[in-house]
Amino acid sequence: MACFELSLKSEALGGQTSISVILPIFEGFDREIPEGEKFQTLWLLHGGGGDHTDYVRKTAIEFWAVKHKLAVIMPEVGNSFYTDLPNGGAKYFTYVTEELPALLRKYFPLSEKRENNFICGLSMGGFGAAKCAFNCPEKYAAVGLMSTGPMSPLQLAEILKGRDHHFENIFGDVSLIPHSMNDIWYVLEEAVKNGVDLPKIYDCCGTEDFGYSGFCAFKEKAKEIGLEVTYAEGPGAHTWSFWNEYLPKIIDWLPLRDRNFEENCMRKRFAAN
Repeated sequence: MACFELSLKSEALGGQTSISVILPIFEGFDREIPEGEKFQTLWLLHGGGGDHTDYVRKTAIEFWAVKHKLAVIMPEVGNSFYTDLPNGGAKYFTYVTEELPALLRKYFPLSEKRENNFICGLSMGGFGAAKCAFNCPEKYAAVGLMSTGPMSPLQLAEILKGRDHHFENIFGDVSLIPHSMNDIWYVLEEAVKNGVDLPKIYDCCGTEDFGYSGFCAFKEKAKEIGLEVTYAEGPGAHTWSFWNEYLPKIIDWLPLRDRNFEENCMRKRFAAN
């Protein structure tokens, strides 16, 4: 397993930023990877108050990456809600959906094909994953959403009741959110209406999560517009205990090309001996 923490300069962000990268290459099994092969890739987005190291420190993401021969990219975005900030600020949406994939595909063997790219996130990162996947459906085959609804910022602000992370500084005039790219329900409704080929969707939330009502409301909205979604829920709050339980379920649900790669390599090794 190869794990990297990178620092690079981003034009979209206007300065240096950090990324955590996991590549499923490791001694003994590398010969099972054909020369020139490009990895399926999971773009894994952190939540509010977190950073690019969260999943490496708090989950078994390395294990799941090597198990299924899956590259994992974890960018740093602060509390930006994966948004191009107003008034000439850092362009986090542009960075995550355009600049970063183009840069990393120059450095690492990451597939550009839609069927080999997935995006997932928790809380604020779930909003980011939904925003990226549904506004750029041609880029991702599947999206995993944890503890996020998904809701628009206005819906979230209503639930948080004042603890809204200064949404005006992030989104600008919040009155413009409805019917914009940040209005997830609207984006999905328009996509379904226009026959857009959307990514597969997995949406999960803990029954004690403060956002559970939003999760339930989205289920009703998705049913109303005829959107197919895989749902999961269970005991749990807005915590890493819940996310550690459901992240591997999302990864197992993905349309993986090399499912159980590590186990298959071990079987081949023992059979050869």
